Amino acid sequence: NIKGAGRGVTTGPQGFSIACHGNQVYNVGTSGTDGIGIRAQTDDVSIANNIIEDGGTQGITADESAGSSNIQIDNNKIRFSSATGNTGVYIATGGSKHRITNNLITGSSTGIRLTSGPAVAVSEVTVEGNEGDATTALIDINTPAGMDRVTIRNNRLVSGARGVLNSGGVGVITNLVIEDNDFDRASTALIGGTIPAG
Repeated sequence: NIKGAGRGVTTGPQGFSIACHGNQVYNVGTSGTDGIGIRAQTDDVSIANNIIEDGGTQGITADESAGSSNIQIDNNKIRFSSATGNTGVYIATGGSKHRITNNLITGSSTGIRLTSGPAVAVSEVTVEGNEGDATTALIDINTPAGMDRVTIRNNRLVSGARGVLNSGGVGVITNLVIEDNDFDRASTALIGGTIPAG
């Protein structure tokens, strides 16, 4: 669990600008029930080149409710033995400049879930070059608060129900780009849910 006061905060222990690289994480919690492989709750975190097997409900999570920025999740290998109720990479924070790139996710219910914070919008997010199978969707977007300038590019669904799913939320999504993805193997829909206007 990578935790601490965000960049610019002076009232708590500092915990930003952290690299979490080259770890092997096995059998955290109970698959689909509890447990997180690697969790980040601050700004400026790089999570890269890790191997996570059976991370419980989530392989890698960034979920600072107050919002965070500059989260880079790159080139990780995440695998679950059961695709029930789990997510490979879960972004559940506001803020900006998040990058989820070149991850391999297998055996998941949802490959990557991109969610704004409970009351903090998320913006300038790139989801690119990821590959995996997912019984629900390779990429799920959900908006308790707003979402702006999101690019979903060059991702590949090996098998599963949907390439992208907009699973709802009251927040408005603007400037969403979905391009050059390989979702042809989607068994339900290439893009599912309500497509945001614009």
